[in-house]
Parts: sequence; structure tokens; C-alpha cells
Amino acid sequence: MIVERPADPFRGFEPAQVALLERLVGALEGRSESFALSRCGAGLEIRKAALAERPAGRPRILVFAATSERLVAFFYKPSRLSFSRDRFSYGAINLHPARAEDALLAFAEGLDYLEADFRPAAKPARLKRSLDVTVPEPD
Repeated sequence: MIVERPADPFRGFEPAQVALLERLVGALEGRSESFALSRCGAGLEIRKAALAERPAGRPRILVFAATSERLVAFFYKPSRLSFSRDRFSYGAINLHPARAEDALLAFAEGLDYLEADFRPAAKPARLKRSLDVTVPEPD
């Protein structure tokens, strides 16, 4: 379920990408975990929401457009230091709007990984450690 969502989460994405993003966000609705969405740089950030019984987790997914034909779901944890912009990368999954069903399956595996706080046993098979794109900086 989504408990926090920006007014226009898909601003800046192309129409074919928006169609896939809407389905990815829809996949969050069917989960028992609570999620928060926010705009982050040139992408959409997904994290577990802060609830009364626990603070917000550091594991995050940043979905951004690598090209007009490919989205990337980047798995990371931000630095614990308030003055630092560093991010610890856990890898990325490529999501192709032209192969939406495959992208949804890969994203579902990524959500399982996020819910497990990036525990190695939950690592998605499609997670790539090396990236061939530059990850956008947060605002």
C-alpha cells in the first residue's frame, strides 16, 4: 500500500515510460508493506514508509529513465551522515516498457528485496552490480 505519494509522480517521463511506471506503482498497492513515493532528481524514489512502530528504512529504489526505451530501478541506501550525498549501491535492474510483463516480474523481485531490507538471500536474479548509466543526483 502507498501511504505517501507526490502530486505528479511521473513528471518528466515519456508516455511509454509513464504507462509502465503506472503499472509498477500499481504493484505497490497489492503489497502488505507500506511504501512512500517521492520525486528524487530525475526519477521516482520508492522506500518503506515510516510507521509509528518503526522509523523509515534506509533501503530505497530509484526508478529513472536511462534512455527513451529503458527505465532503470537502482537499489541503494543513502549515507547516514546528514552532510553526505553518498549512496551505497546494491545494483540495478533494467526495465523495458516494450517488455512490460517481464519488467513487472523483475520489479516484483526487486520489491521483495526492498521489503527484506536488501538481505542477500532475497537478492533478485536480474540484479546487476555494474551500471552502464549515470544515476541522477537527488535534488
